[in-house]
Amino acid sequence: MVSNKGPKAKGGTKPFLPGLGGARLQEQFKGMQTGPVSKPDHMDLFKIQSQLEKAMDYHRRGQLEVAASIYQDILVQKPDQPDAMNLLGVVNLARGNKHLGIEQISSAVRLRPKDPTILNNLGNALLGERRWEEAIEALEHAIALKPDFVEALNNLARAYRSSDRSEDSEYCYEQVLKLKPDAASAKVGLARLYHDRGQSEMAENLLKEALSQKVNKAGALTLFAQTRKFKEEPAEMAEMLEIVGQSRRPAPEITNLYYALGKICDDLGRYDDAFGYYAKGNELRGLEHDPEDFVKEVDILIETFDKKFFEERKDFGTDSHRPIFIVGMPRSGTTLREQIISSHSKVFGAGELEHVKRLQMQSMGMAPGNMMWPKNVPNLTKEGATILGRRYLRSLERHSSTHEYVTDKMPHNFLSLGLMAVMFKNAKFIHAKRNAIDTSLSCYFHNFNDAHSYNRNLTHMGLYYRQYVRMMNHWHEVLGDRLYFSDYEELVNNQEEETRKLIDFCGLEWEDACMQFHKSKRAVLTPSNWQVRQPMYKRSAERWRRYEDHLGPLIEALGDIAPV
Repeated sequence: MVSNKGPKAKGGTKPFLPGLGGARLQEQFKGMQTGPVSKPDHMDLFKIQSQLEKAMDYHRRGQLEVAASIYQDILVQKPDQPDAMNLLGVVNLARGNKHLGIEQISSAVRLRPKDPTILNNLGNALLGERRWEEAIEALEHAIALKPDFVEALNNLARAYRSSDRSEDSEYCYEQVLKLKPDAASAKVGLARLYHDRGQSEMAENLLKEALSQKVNKAGALTLFAQTRKFKEEPAEMAEMLEIVGQSRRPAPEITNLYYALGKICDDLGRYDDAFGYYAKGNELRGLEHDPEDFVKEVDILIETFDKKFFEERKDFGTDSHRPIFIVGMPRSGTTLREQIISSHSKVFGAGELEHVKRLQMQSMGMAPGNMMWPKNVPNLTKEGATILGRRYLRSLERHSSTHEYVTDKMPHNFLSLGLMAVMFKNAKFIHAKRNAIDTSLSCYFHNFNDAHSYNRNLTHMGLYYRQYVRMMNHWHEVLGDRLYFSDYEELVNNQEEETRKLIDFCGLEWEDACMQFHKSKRAVLTPSNWQVRQPMYKRSAERWRRYEDHLGPLIEALGDIAPV
């Protein structure tokens, strides 16, 4: 982070918030003209510095509304003041107004484009919105300006990992450890990379080092719980319980520990205890999902992408057959299908890509008129659809430039299948489906990001799943045999038969490696990391029956699609 050393302004100033502030205001005084003409501006700058320090004091103490008010007052006086703009953006991020926060920090970057700390703030904010490539650009800029910026190196490592650049991520963590050998966060991050690659022993050794330092223990313990299936209660569990017992606030790391405790108890067959920990984790996450809004979203998609829409656009899109899209609910086995298909020599498994979501937003600017998504798509021209498809294909080059096919297993692309089908005439679409209660319960047991807020409440989870089924039924009707249905239970019970059907649908010749998917060395970033490194097994089928006494609200919400 930026050094706090340096001369203090008149009256003695406090350093800027670590990781939040920009360059010190005194830097603005360098090279200023002297004399009567410059004096008023000089005095104004000292006044602004005083206000800024007052706001930052409130900011440090968590009084965000007061701090934001003062930052705004500064910007009324001096709209181009980058520190106030940057810190106001940080406040808005903390208040949950992410779009505005990113916009304000971006403005601060434009005002002071070579401030590493502001660039780091922007990169970190973009990371939170899963805008990996933009985050990488900002963070690389910060590191170029300040190579020893540990916080930015850590953030860049996270961004590289999220964009499937494991080696680049490893390099960044190693640089952090050269600069700061006791950096527990870097050790945990590096352990996570080893875990992604299936190198469990290396991951555990690094986690033990991190735990011995008594720093970032919650992060290390959370990852430790994911490294293996427990057959007996680990000694670390007592420490996890001690940390959550002492905590008086729902900090993210505490929430993560509740999910970790749930996972360990599930491994040990202590199902009532496990459910209690998972329920506590979901409770701490809060509830933001509106089931009625999602019904309206699905209504509009079904109305927009009807049979007539596709009949009129049979010749739309690029001719490329390179993308293989795997969609469905999270925890429905999308990772398993990708692992199977990407075990083929002609296929590269790219994981969960954000490209379709970005192109969905870009489609609004490509279509004549001022309609918002998805009502803009009927106005999208043939050339516009082709351009979007080409943009997607160019984005795949960052993942593989040699494989004939590339998989994209972003589950929630199930909401964007209409646009995807218009962008690509020949792409393969695979619908990964699993038992409704098992899928829903597994979602409830995972600490997903805020885009999955539906999973924090069993009733909302069931209602969301019903709309997913409604949406997918529509896509199967209007897309016909362009969309392949892959049933999880059929796959685990008849592995070779169903695997051959899947490979054949993708237009690939059979390779025995597809039956040995668990031997693949590719990094897997999703919660299914451990499972897809095992041979095919059936023990996850009807897992929900272990928790049946707790699932009344879910089963009621699922209604007639609950396989009870």
